[in-house]
Amino acid sequence: MHSGGGVGPITVSRSTLAYPPGSPQNPATEEDLRLKVADCLTGIPVEPDDITWASAADLLRTYLTQQGD
Repeated sequence: MHSGGGVGPITVSRSTLAYPPGSPQNPATEEDLRLKVADCLTGIPVEPDDITWASAADLLRTYLTQQGD
C-alpha cells in the first residue's frame, strides 16, 4: 500500500496473509465458490448446473478454445 496523499514522502507498507483465502487452513466457503463459478461463466451460455464431471471436458473445449471475435 502506498500512502502520502500527495503531500510529503510516500510511505510503502507491505503485509502478507499467513493463510490466504482458499488455502487448506482457510478454505473457500460455498458462497466464495459460487461467486467464483458465476464470475468464470460470465459471457458464456453455461449455467453452473450444466457442469458435471461428464460434461466438463466438452464445455472446456467448446468455450476455452474459441478464438475471440
